[in-house]
Amino acid sequence: MDVRRGTGARRISMNTPLDNTTFVILDTETTGLSPRSGDRICEIGAIKLRGGVEFGRFHSLLNPERAIPPRVTAIHHITDAMVASAPRFRDLAADWLGFVEGATLAAYNAAFDLGFLNEELRRIGAPPWDAPVLDILVLARRLLPGMRHPLWQVAQVLGIPFPVQHRALADVEVTTEVFRRLLARMAESGLPTREELLLLGAPRSVKAPREVDPALRGLVEQAIEFGLRLRIRYASTAKRELTERVIDPKDIVESHGTEYVVAHCHLRQDERSFRLDGILDVAIADGTPDLFPG
Repeated sequence: MDVRRGTGARRISMNTPLDNTTFVILDTETTGLSPRSGDRICEIGAIKLRGGVEFGRFHSLLNPERAIPPRVTAIHHITDAMVASAPRFRDLAADWLGFVEGATLAAYNAAFDLGFLNEELRRIGAPPWDAPVLDILVLARRLLPGMRHPLWQVAQVLGIPFPVQHRALADVEVTTEVFRRLLARMAESGLPTREELLLLGAPRSVKAPREVDPALRGLVEQAIEFGLRLRIRYASTAKRELTERVIDPKDIVESHGTEYVVAHCHLRQDERSFRLDGILDVAIADGTPDLFPG
């Protein structure tokens, strides 16, 4: 397969039954949170479904061609030694693109995984994934209101065992079961078509003066799930000032078409809400390792 050709299925019916739709549920583990800063994928896992039935898997450790920071290894337990002899993404790209060809891609916090996937594709001269993507996190927020939505907590509410966390294959197995159970809840009032589901589970867009980079949103979502402390450079439109803050993000909420990060602000020593489109820069702050889940 020529990895330079398009990666999305462009011709689709507008009334495709879900039973006739092939989904590929994706999860990645990475060397950090930002592909724009040079972080890379170090493990990829995916499950292929049709009519809710699994009929294919794709899984591999990947050599990220850079060191994995100890604070990241503390999360997913993938070490430099484990990936030293693993294939690079470019070595598996043709197999990966063959696996997902014609499928609808889905992930939990899709902006994060898609940002890394597209960066890997860019590095080998392949076009980005340009077909619609389903964000299972968005579906969970719609169907399970009144709670926080890290994957482990959604799995717990739905009664899904989650013995191993933050490894690509284990996470994608749980995400797949979450997807099945969310669809079962939707079926009580009639299953949507593929196209309706993609609208319901589209990665968030922000109606704001400045467009939010999907990779930034995905990074903040990861920080919320993993309990990461962040250092942000923030432009306040109300006070017309630029400040640096250290925050412990707790949730993303929407009000009147604008998204806000609800977080404990160490500068103010209080809970504050920050417009997502006002965050100009973000990095992991000192003190984060103590916050990592075991």
